[in-house]
Amino acid sequence: MQKNLLALFLALGAVVAAYGQYVPALLPLETIPCPFDPGQTVTQPAAWRIYQTLDGHWDGPVDSSRCISAMLPPPGPGFGIEINLEQINPAEPVFIRARLDAFPPAAGFEKSQLFNAFSNGQISPGDVPLLTTTNCPDDLCSGVLIGIAIPDENGQPGAALRIQTALAEVFPPVPSSFKTISASACFPTERFEDQILQEFILKYTFADTVLPAGARLRVSTPYIDPDPFGSQGIGYITAVPAASNPVPIEDIGGGWGFFYLGMYTDTTYPGPQNPSYIEAFPVPNTTFPQDITLTVGDWQVLEIQPFAQFRGGLVVGSTTERHQFTLLNDGGDLCLNFLDLIFDNGDALYYAGGHISIHNAFSCMQFKNGSEIRVKEGATLHYGQNGAGMLVICANSTIALERNATLVVDAILQISECDEDLPPHDIFMDLPPGARLVFTENAWLTNRFSKQQQMRLNVRMLGGTLDDAALPADARALIRRVYPEPAPVWADNVQVSPNPFLENLSVQYLAGGEEPVRLRWLNVQGRLVQEETFLAGKGLNIWTPQAPPAGGLYFLEISAGGERVVRKVVRGE
Repeated sequence: MQKNLLALFLALGAVVAAYGQYVPALLPLETIPCPFDPGQTVTQPAAWRIYQTLDGHWDGPVDSSRCISAMLPPPGPGFGIEINLEQINPAEPVFIRARLDAFPPAAGFEKSQLFNAFSNGQISPGDVPLLTTTNCPDDLCSGVLIGIAIPDENGQPGAALRIQTALAEVFPPVPSSFKTISASACFPTERFEDQILQEFILKYTFADTVLPAGARLRVSTPYIDPDPFGSQGIGYITAVPAASNPVPIEDIGGGWGFFYLGMYTDTTYPGPQNPSYIEAFPVPNTTFPQDITLTVGDWQVLEIQPFAQFRGGLVVGSTTERHQFTLLNDGGDLCLNFLDLIFDNGDALYYAGGHISIHNAFSCMQFKNGSEIRVKEGATLHYGQNGAGMLVICANSTIALERNATLVVDAILQISECDEDLPPHDIFMDLPPGARLVFTENAWLTNRFSKQQQMRLNVRMLGGTLDDAALPADARALIRRVYPEPAPVWADNVQVSPNPFLENLSVQYLAGGEEPVRLRWLNVQGRLVQEETFLAGKGLNIWTPQAPPAGGLYFLEISAGGERVVRKVVRGE
């Protein structure tokens, strides 16, 4: 969630948290027989239990050799308990689990509302390594697991459990030699009347099996806050094409606000086979397809209930032809947790600014049948969080990066046909001038669900940059760089623009391989004014050479590999 909006959310919600409405406090402490070895005593929070498991899962077999005590921390900024980490097995995660059976929340969850979970702590000394990725049991190394009990398909209250998660973030050590650990996540409740908090668990996993002497973990009471402003539900989208497209989200959400919730409005039980659609129509509806764009702007948050999807509504008189729908994030926050958000049949997600906040290993955006995720010119989208999240690109769909746009993939990028009836396909995307596609060290590219695992990601190198060095070798092997072929006449591969120019001149050169390219500026008398040499890489290269300081007519000589072309260029005064 955006930092400024999150701060406002937490500040206004702190009044609710102070009363322990959803999560019990970490104090008081009590001294009791160890739950796993009655021959010992431990001091633990009365409403919580601290333990480790042998398999790393929160509900796995408990390590009965570890009876872990907590204590009050030294006077400081509101931390509830402190744990001496010399008591633990560093090879196993530490769990702090709320005893919600003995200390139930004071209130149940209201249906179709937005909530935020938050946990804060410190670890010292500052070099104690904490894992914050998703490649651990529970698909979470460190963070918060929130289990919400809902009715099952037969209507039995509390028989199904939704697990929401919040990944921990670790901030750099400060001079006092500790580092801060925080985790926050947004999540919506569903349409059911009977929803209760059944599990609330903090998890900490260490990267080393030996911790420094005197290592300590301090934890403050976590909490769950309801949206302090009240969310505005969205069950359908209408627009007047001539006046209200793009459609600001406040126009369909009942007025301007901070938080909006895409609603599951079907009467079926929410699940992968029972999606509910938020459909977009023009007003009045037409017999031909219209493009309808829903915009999420600054300071606005859009969350979606599980298994709700956006799509264009049917045009008048058709049972198959639909309007085209685009969701445009133009400074807002799209918040994903325990969620598949599917764009189908040419619908799209455009990103011009803001955030896509991802908190769960399997939070997924999927693009099918000609749909696309597009990063607008000059924008930078960071998709994923320390490996959490999935981006699925299906056959005939694509990632579109406009000029100078950047997509940082910090999640799983999965490519597959997504349709058993389709033959093996490849995915194609363009990297135009200035565009960047970057994979982080936590990213992964996979085609494991494609036909015979033949699918590849083909990236047309049209002047942009592809950084896949952090990917494992098997994932890098799924990427093909596709370079445009140089023209047979060498001079046709050189473009100079604009001409005339005032400040900056762009030189484009389509190279067949790596080679040095020399640029020489000559005045009208043929005398050399200045020169530069650039190293061209295979494909389209774009340079902004240093221009002569004075305006006037020049001859720009461009040469490489024994070839040479001279272009007449005018710099304006």
